[in-house]
Amino acid sequence: MAKQWYSFSAPEPGENVAKPLSRKSWISKIILLVALTVIQEGGVFAQGEDAGFLNLPAYDLQWDSVNPKEEVQVGDAVPLKIAGSGASSASSELSLAPAPGSPDLSESGWSILPSSPSQGGPTDFTFKAVPMKEGSLTLPALAIQDKEGKAIGRTRPFSLKVLTSIQPDDPKPKEPAPAEPPVSLSFPIWVVILITLLGVGLFVGLGFLLYRYWKNRPKPVVVETPVRVLPEDEEALSELLKIENAGWIEKGQFKTYYFRVSETMKNYIGRRYRCDALESTTREMLLLLEHKKGLDDLLLDELEKNFEALDLVKFTDFVPSDSESKDLLDWARKFVLKTRKPKVDVSTAGPAPSLPAGQLGTGGAP
Repeated sequence: MAKQWYSFSAPEPGENVAKPLSRKSWISKIILLVALTVIQEGGVFAQGEDAGFLNLPAYDLQWDSVNPKEEVQVGDAVPLKIAGSGASSASSELSLAPAPGSPDLSESGWSILPSSPSQGGPTDFTFKAVPMKEGSLTLPALAIQDKEGKAIGRTRPFSLKVLTSIQPDDPKPKEPAPAEPPVSLSFPIWVVILITLLGVGLFVGLGFLLYRYWKNRPKPVVVETPVRVLPEDEEALSELLKIENAGWIEKGQFKTYYFRVSETMKNYIGRRYRCDALESTTREMLLLLEHKKGLDDLLLDELEKNFEALDLVKFTDFVPSDSESKDLLDWARKFVLKTRKPKVDVSTAGPAPSLPAGQLGTGGAP
C-alpha cells in the first residue's frame, strides 16, 4: 500500500496514469459545449413559438356563401370566412399569415387573395383562397394578425376536394387551349350618323370661316395711273400716220385703206364738233355740221367731195389709183390741221382779270 499524503494516494504499480489535458482539447470541448447550448436553447425557443401559436384562440373556416360547394376546380376563388374572429368592428384591419415554422402556402397548393370585411356581420373576417392543384387539398392553419402584425388567433385546417378543369378526353392535357378567333362586331349605326354630322358641320364651319376671311381680307391699294387722252387732232394725225406706214396701197388692199381713213376722219369730226359722226352716214354727218355751222361752205364742199370718193371705194368694186389714194390721205391730214382748235400758249397769256373794287375773291359779302 502506498502511503497516503494529504488524502492523495500514489498510484499502484501497473495502474494507468491519466495524462493532463492539452490547450487544444480544452478549446474544442468549450466550443462543443457552446454549440450544444445554442442548439438546446433554439429548440426550446422553437418549442416556445409553437406552443405560443397553439395556445392562440382557434377558429373554424366556413364558406362565405349561401350555397357552399363540395367540389371546386383549380383556379377557383373560394370565399371563406372566420366567424367571430374580430371580436370587434375592426375586422377589416386583420390579416392572415402562415403559421410559424410552416412552409410557404404555394408549396401546399394554395394562394390567398387580399381579405375584405364580410357582409354577414361586423365580426366576420373574410378572404378568398385559390387552390392551385387538384386533389384533396388541406389549407393549413393560418395566423390571424392585427394591424400591428401581432398574432391574435389562428385558423384550423380546412380541407376541400379540388377538381381539374381539364377534360378527361383532352388529347393534349399538358398544352394550353389555343386562342379563340376574333369575333366580328357590328358597328353601331348611330356612331356612323354622329360622325357624318360632325364631319358635315366641320366642313360647313370651315367654309364659312374661309368665306368671312376672304370677304374681310385687306384689299391691296391699287394706284391707277391716269391715262392721258390725246386731243382729237393729235389722235387723228397719229392714226393717219399709221395708215400711211401700213403699206396697204402697195399690197392692193384699197378697201381696208379707205375704211380706215373714213373712220379716222369721222372720229375726228365727232370729237371736234361734238356730234355723233362715227355712227352717221356721210349725208347725216354733213347735215349735222351744216346745222352747227362749225365749217364754212368751202370746207363743207371739200369734205363732201372727199367722203363721196371714200364711199365709192368702200361700198363698190371701184379700184382707185395709187396716186388718188395718197392724195386722199394728204387731204385728210391738211383738213385736220386747218380745223383743229387753236393752241393756247400759257407763257404769252396775259394776267387774270382782277375783281372790281369792293368785291372779295372768295365770293363773300362786300
